[in-house]
Amino acid sequence: MSFFEELKRRNVFRVAIGYVITAWLLLQVVDLVLENIDAPSWIMQVFMLALAIGFPLAVFFAWAFVMTPDGVKLEKDVDRSQSVTRKTGQKMNRNIIIALGLVVGFLLLDRFVGMEGSGSIAPDTVELKNASAHEQLNLTPVSNEISVAVLPFINMSDDKQNEYFSDGISEELLNVLVRVEGLRVPSRTSSFTFKGSDKKVTEIGKELQVDHILEGSVRKAGNRIRVTAQLIDINTDTHLWSETYTRELDDIFAVQDEIAQAIVSALKVTLTGAEEKSLSQHSTTNVEAYNKYLLGVHLWNQRSIESLLGATKPLLEAVELDPGFDKAWAALANAYALIPEYRAGPIKEFIPMGREAAEKALALNPDSARALTALAYIKAQYEYDITGAMTDYEKAMELEPGNNTYAQRLERIVKKYGVRE
Repeated sequence: MSFFEELKRRNVFRVAIGYVITAWLLLQVVDLVLENIDAPSWIMQVFMLALAIGFPLAVFFAWAFVMTPDGVKLEKDVDRSQSVTRKTGQKMNRNIIIALGLVVGFLLLDRFVGMEGSGSIAPDTVELKNASAHEQLNLTPVSNEISVAVLPFINMSDDKQNEYFSDGISEELLNVLVRVEGLRVPSRTSSFTFKGSDKKVTEIGKELQVDHILEGSVRKAGNRIRVTAQLIDINTDTHLWSETYTRELDDIFAVQDEIAQAIVSALKVTLTGAEEKSLSQHSTTNVEAYNKYLLGVHLWNQRSIESLLGATKPLLEAVELDPGFDKAWAALANAYALIPEYRAGPIKEFIPMGREAAEKALALNPDSARALTALAYIKAQYEYDITGAMTDYEKAMELEPGNNTYAQRLERIVKKYGVRE
């Protein structure tokens, strides 16, 4: 009997094929789990090394040992006339077919349903939701760097459902500040981790690795709002600035402008002409559309099937009230992009709608970082245009230099798919 025939008889080829298929499936599962827990990359490398070492060992044992009704024995000790390697081979064939079926199922889910879930390069901050506050930031302090975290403003309204409004004001201020070069602002995911926390501001500042904290409250009653904001230096635990604004709801944009300008002034940040202009730029002057937008973003941030589908209604109403509201179009694009990932709707329906909404936002405002990140997610996750996704994230980083989240997402793409040629 030739050596090749002997390899077949001892099921060495079947063991090798079965090992490779099983190892591939294990790698996919482990990769998904490690991404969800934000584990260091060396763990995956060690696991891959262990599987690589295990392959020759599996082949060796397949050659040297054989399964018998009495258990595993050395092949040389088994009478070939009583060998059951043929039956064992038939069982292994069935197992290989089952494993191949799992591989095909996995690939189909990954391609058409969005298998990667929260471990994917999701738009905005979903990919960080399972990390601790310190892990989410992954920042190395830079000397002379000016840093400020915007904590969620407290809803002081009698109607607790107005919480979307106070959260929205906080997030809008954060979004303005991240556009200022030289000012580092932790992401919403990081800052909002401390919503309702009883920790001291100094403790929160240290955990977020910032020197300043902006906190405040919002009271909304009918068409009247009262916004209180204060900027705290956590190193000295002193107030650098505080103010209370009691205005009509129609003045909400002016209030946000004044708070942003006051913070920049208190932190002694020098603005460029473009940054000065961006602090007072608004995507809409329609207060009703803006209110719908804040509600939609609030629902989107809750990340559930119901909330994602629910977010589209007020966002669609916002763009209907003001078709030129680019931030609402960008938010709508992000909602559509995440719906398939949460199994809330089919890819073929919502991804084209997401791309269309992102393109409308960019047509209105080519500098919309949120629209770019929605488009980047669609390109990477569904269109496999990795280079295009990287380009969009890089531009978003230029537009919002204080937003470290975009750099993290770009790093995750490079880690997952490899660097651009």
